[in-house]
Amino acid sequence: MKNKFIKKIIDNFEETTTFQLKPECCHLYLNIGNVFLQRFKTKDTDTLFVCIFHSSYEIVDNSPGFLYLEENSFLIRINNSENIQLGRPMIDRKSGQERYNSEFYNWYKERYTYEITPEQLQKICEADTVAIKVNNQVYDDKNFQHLFLEHCQIFYNGTYDSTLYTDTVKKQYKKEKEEKLREEQEALLAQKQEHLIKLTKIAIIIIGFILFLIMVNL
Repeated sequence: MKNKFIKKIIDNFEETTTFQLKPECCHLYLNIGNVFLQRFKTKDTDTLFVCIFHSSYEIVDNSPGFLYLEENSFLIRINNSENIQLGRPMIDRKSGQERYNSEFYNWYKERYTYEITPEQLQKICEADTVAIKVNNQVYDDKNFQHLFLEHCQIFYNGTYDSTLYTDTVKKQYKKEKEEKLREEQEALLAQKQEHLIKLTKIAIIIIGFILFLIMVNL
């Protein structure tokens, strides 16, 4: 089965190709930000990364600002027996100011990019359990593990070996189909409710007009 969940970005000027999962597919939105995989190819290099994208806004967040993750602060543990320590990240930080309701507020965006090998990624894909530790905060609940393993397996299937983890890809297709069906059913229900409201309003107007005629003829 073809994996349609990979977004491929080609820059012909820089002669680079970037692969990552499409936004609607198995992304991990944690309190540290959005965690995702990315493969970056040039003429001479082919590199795999784990990325964290974090943003905060002074107007809505209690503690706005940058995360300032420390070096070697990203640790992946598989099967509760082996650690994969990610090293020094590349860091891109941006901040600015915007106006909202005549007041100015600050915004902060930062991206941490950690290099990881395809062999390490496959180890994660083959794991029964997986957890990550970022700045001494551990993520290991069942929902996290399920999403993280799905993310890794679908990414590996779509960028390295399409013969592996096909069941996970099939499950994602099924999940997408079910989600689309649910949205269609909700839209149909909303349409029916809107139609019923219109009919009710018409009926009230007609009844009101009939009562008016009865009162006039009394």
